Amino acid sequence: MAQIYGDRWRLIDAPRLGQGGQSEVFVVVDITGEHPGQYALKRIRNLTRRERFKAEIEAVSRLSHPNIIRLVDHSALDAAADESKKPSQFLVMPVAAGGDLTTPGRLALYRNSIDSVIQIGKQIASALTAAHAANVIHRDVKPQNILFTGNGHELWTADFGICLIRDQERHTEADEVVGPREFMAPELAGGGKLDVTPAADVYSLGKVLYYALTGGTLLPRERLHEPQYKSVFAQGERFHSLQTLLMRMICTMEAGRITDMAEVTRHLEGIEQWEQQARVLPIDAMGLSALAELERNVREQERVAAEAAAQQDQQARIQAAARGGVISWLKSELTKAAAEITSRGTFKCEVCPLTNAQNERWTAQIAVADAYLEVDGLELRLERSEGTVMRRDLLQVRLCNRFGVRQNRTIRSLPSKAETSDWAVIPSYRQLSIARGQLASRQPPSAVFSGFFAKQDAVGSQRVGKQSQRLVRAVAQPSYIVRRVTRSFHPDVNQHVEFSPSDWPGATARLGPALSDAIKSFFEFLAADGSDISA
Repeated sequence: MAQIYGDRWRLIDAPRLGQGGQSEVFVVVDITGEHPGQYALKRIRNLTRRERFKAEIEAVSRLSHPNIIRLVDHSALDAAADESKKPSQFLVMPVAAGGDLTTPGRLALYRNSIDSVIQIGKQIASALTAAHAANVIHRDVKPQNILFTGNGHELWTADFGICLIRDQERHTEADEVVGPREFMAPELAGGGKLDVTPAADVYSLGKVLYYALTGGTLLPRERLHEPQYKSVFAQGERFHSLQTLLMRMICTMEAGRITDMAEVTRHLEGIEQWEQQARVLPIDAMGLSALAELERNVREQERVAAEAAAQQDQQARIQAAARGGVISWLKSELTKAAAEITSRGTFKCEVCPLTNAQNERWTAQIAVADAYLEVDGLELRLERSEGTVMRRDLLQVRLCNRFGVRQNRTIRSLPSKAETSDWAVIPSYRQLSIARGQLASRQPPSAVFSGFFAKQDAVGSQRVGKQSQRLVRAVAQPSYIVRRVTRSFHPDVNQHVEFSPSDWPGATARLGPALSDAIKSFFEFLAADGSDISA
């Protein structure tokens, strides 16, 4: 005769859905007819874990979320345990028709598929965010506890059997190690830790995402930086961004692990939306208007030059350079802008490596505590003829290290290592000219003018004093009016964006508008024929 639990749940003749050290799961039906179809009954095997059973029921009961498995029924919490009989403690949940993340064939859906991994990552992170908000820390996030409702990616986070409810009494032994060792946060490895935080689930989720992306590779501790484990990310910018996120999840607390599951969700959404954002043209309506004015000026100059001189020979070289994700993003954005300009058919526009003067080592040093050293960069290059001279107007965008400098120290040689971990992206303007003789002899172009773009809200304001480009010390000067391009750099006046490498790719939310402002300033300055300059 089939066994019946709670006077309503009858075991059917089917294989077990699962079995562990503390419990086993069967397929059951409701003989009362209230709940049609099949359900999963989890029967507790170890009667000494009664308090854990009660904690799991309490945790799932207080959580209502589409990605947390629903509790349908359970045995009486105050029922006395009778070891002479079969275990009677049970709980009933829906059947996960799609199995778990370890089910044969399931991992093939996620191996090297970043979009599919992000889909399940967002759902698990959302479930754990809701649990943490209810003071519940899972502590057992692993592939076996990620259940799928069907053949798609919809899932439930399950098995809160060893969860910690922070506003209730602890139900694990003081020296007991809890959680899956392959996915356990390092602070839990020794057991007995009472001040468990949501960061423990962040660590475990990072391991689960890596497990899915690699098709089942178990990552030992915090070894994501080693070649045999990081090679999976060499498949494009979004993979690189996911690697950056996982390195901030699968690390010790001292190394700066993410502690808020909502931040994990934000980063996953940013990676998911990467390609959509990459298609947005970084030139707004005002920038296009300035471009149209520049085009009119250039056409008139070309008409006059064509009447006075022979046909001119225009040459350009395009070299690609990338510095990780930042340079890849800059190249993508500047290339879209260049394509828009070239499509108008007025003049040539290219994205090129930075053009520096001969023997020049670029640096922008300011105040008494900061200096910026060029790491990499790209430039948007416009070429046009002016009589016997080829003119190049450059929008240069530099990625820099931001250095801290000791008080009252004058820099004559730059430090070999940055004293801070900050980055800065600084746009600037440079004008070069090439005479016909230089074109023939391949001599380097002559620098005519260079400067930094002022912030939009600083243009027209009055300032007292400026900073030297070459010395790290304040130089008192008379007051001056800020123009669109300034010969000296100061963070209060000039356009730039500072961020930490750990903010990438989230920093694109600030870099996008900043790059658009720089392009607009570039066109407006050229449309004004280079007259809007601060001394």
